[in-house]
Amino acid sequence: MTERWTQRIDPRWVLALTCLLGWAFKGHCGAAWGGSIQYVTGCYSDAVPFWGLRGVSAGQVPYLEARMEYPVFLVLRMLRRAGVDRARQYAWAAAPPLVLYLGHNWDMLAVTFAVAALLSARSGDTPRAASLAALGSAAKLFPVLMLPLLGLGALFSRGGGSVARRVTMASVLVLVAVGSWALVNLPIAALAFTNWSEFYAFSSERAGTAGSVWEILAQSGWWATTIPERNLWSAALFIGGA
Repeated sequence: MTERWTQRIDPRWVLALTCLLGWAFKGHCGAAWGGSIQYVTGCYSDAVPFWGLRGVSAGQVPYLEARMEYPVFLVLRMLRRAGVDRARQYAWAAAPPLVLYLGHNWDMLAVTFAVAALLSARSGDTPRAASLAALGSAAKLFPVLMLPLLGLGALFSRGGGSVARRVTMASVLVLVAVGSWALVNLPIAALAFTNWSEFYAFSSERAGTAGSVWEILAQSGWWATTIPERNLWSAALFIGGA
């Protein structure tokens, strides 16, 4: 029976319904927040305070005139079908967290690029995967974590041919990633470097959220670390895992 209805209904319609529920969930939210009402009702999104407190609503241009601790982004492309089991597609399309996070900050934009990069890598188009991951890092930082994995995959691939060919492919991926990232970042960096770089400075100095491993270890009294130590250990663990 499951196979019958999954063949009749495209998972994109399920995703559309979930998006509609997400819109309905945020539809009651206003911008006149007081106390902690925005947190209790699930209405909080950085889009609201950034719109007013950063002067965007008054006509100030982000980066050029208004401070903005989010990275630059220019192009958005559509996701294509994942090519995985349809039951898994439905499980993702109907996931309750989407109802909340579709309107929470701009995370779904970076998720879109991250998923598209994974799909491209899965189909063997690693240059496009590197480009999408780099563009995703211009929406939120986490997609950049895919780039070392793509490079190492090309460098140590058993079916990648000679050493020279693998090194060349890895170098191409680096150039594609850097070029894609530079395409959307350099124009703004050239015009307003201080405001453009605020996102990276802010991220490097920001402590983990209450649910992060670092905060849990610190609050439990097991291992208290400073922000530079967390950055160092995170980099070391990532490189070791890669």
